[in-house]
Amino acid sequence: MKFNLSNLICGKRSKCSKQDTSLPNPEDSRVFSLSMLSNAAAHFCGNGNGTDQELEDYTRNVIKTMFYDEEVTRLIGSWSLAWGPRVIQVKNSKVGDNTMYVAQNNTNPNEFVIAIAGTFFKSLFDLFEDFWLIPLQSWGGVREKGDIAYGSSVGLEVLLNMKDSGTNMSIKDFLKREAQNYREPLKITVCGHSLGGALSPLLALELLESQDDWDKGKLAQIHVKPTAGPTAGNEAWRDYYDAKLGTSTTRVWNKIDIVPNAWDPITLEKMKAVYPTLDVIKTAICFTQGLNMKQIRPDSEPFCSELNPCIKCVKEQIEYQHVDKYIEYFKIKKFYEIYQNVLNRLNPSSCKNLDADHDDM
Repeated sequence: MKFNLSNLICGKRSKCSKQDTSLPNPEDSRVFSLSMLSNAAAHFCGNGNGTDQELEDYTRNVIKTMFYDEEVTRLIGSWSLAWGPRVIQVKNSKVGDNTMYVAQNNTNPNEFVIAIAGTFFKSLFDLFEDFWLIPLQSWGGVREKGDIAYGSSVGLEVLLNMKDSGTNMSIKDFLKREAQNYREPLKITVCGHSLGGALSPLLALELLESQDDWDKGKLAQIHVKPTAGPTAGNEAWRDYYDAKLGTSTTRVWNKIDIVPNAWDPITLEKMKAVYPTLDVIKTAICFTQGLNMKQIRPDSEPFCSELNPCIKCVKEQIEYQHVDKYIEYFKIKKFYEIYQNVLNRLNPSSCKNLDADHDDM
């Protein structure tokens, strides 16, 4: 979705923006910027349609071009592409269904950011990962650790099975090599927006539980910075996750963004007052009753937002709250403008005039 400056200006009239004194951590803004780059495949040829190789090559070119840009370096520091990007396209799909890549900090080369793409609404597989909750799956086959949504469990398996096209290394193979290469412990941050905001805590917890396989001394630090993610598991899994990674997790969410309010019926109920004409919220509440889905880090306060009076269409308002408001919150408008220009510039000449606006990042 493109950043709409007129919407942002109009949105500044919001009473809530005057009350909200929270400020993003600069590191969180850098990680969110890196997270956004994982969504490049959705902008290929303006509609996201292409072969997996075309989408992967395009995503790689976008990420590398951003990292080579002097203004981008000034904004987020110096980074390089260390693994991936890997773009997965399921059978009969014409778009990128899952994408993940790893960025390496050139100033502190033992620091890595694993970025997972968000929902692309033209991907039926993405929607399956987002919306298919049952049957819930026990974490690691251990009932006491709680249950996660079925779609989320499938998404995690996709990420774990990804192999870098150049090295044929999985994400764990890569981290094992890097852990052996550096004397200092690795600092790993797992991030993602929307669908990526649900999958990033799952991948981080899996890396933590299997750390002895790829980091024998278990010295690597694992941090998690999900944004706008729906619930991935039930209350028991949430409690298990928070006990393991809660203190290393920074969850950022917009109070009136529907996505991070799903799939807990209690928080979804609050969305009925915000979007009273959206009947799908009532359906979701009924469907999720009894599943006891809960957000990780329930103590994470949302940043304040109100409906943008410039936007009358409910669908556009939802998109604005789910994407533009995060760009505004993290104060990365300049980075996003450069990103949009690079996305358009690197498209093949045959499709440069197509619109690259999407219901995604």
